[in-house]
Amino acid sequence: MKKIDLKSVLIGLLVGTNLMFLLGAKQQEDLIVTKAIKLINDDGKQIAFLGTGDDGDGLLVTFNSDGKETAFLGTGDDGDGLLVTSNSDGKETAYLGTGESGDGGFLRTHNADGKQTAYLGGGHLTVYNKTGEMVGYFGSNKDNDGIARLYDRYGDIGWGMSGKK
Repeated sequence: MKKIDLKSVLIGLLVGTNLMFLLGAKQQEDLIVTKAIKLINDDGKQIAFLGTGDDGDGLLVTFNSDGKETAFLGTGDDGDGLLVTSNSDGKETAYLGTGESGDGGFLRTHNADGKQTAYLGGGHLTVYNKTGEMVGYFGSNKDNDGIARLYDRYGDIGWGMSGKK
């Protein structure tokens, strides 16, 4: 009986595997070019749109089965990117985008009544109660010292602390 060399078996397996990869691989260069894609559900109602807005900027919008906009990813009026989500009534619940004051990005959330519940951006976090009154602030003051403040339900300051020694 002839002895089989382990190196020869490994080389044979590697060569065979490489040949399978080379023969099975093919180059993909498919490209779809279109102005817009509109997706509809079984009832014929639009549930998503990928295309351009009136100003020529790209956008992706989703809708619920009632036709209410639930998400928008695209470019705002000022040319900056943004992501907006809305509840089933079409009311904005979250906004992630670039700050109007040039402070950079920010995140803003709202409750079902449209009242702002939180703001994160410009170096601070602000929290609001269900009536829209600010009840918490964590950020910096005009001297660039860190501060934390808690407010009562009416927006009056109840407690505050500065990080300045």
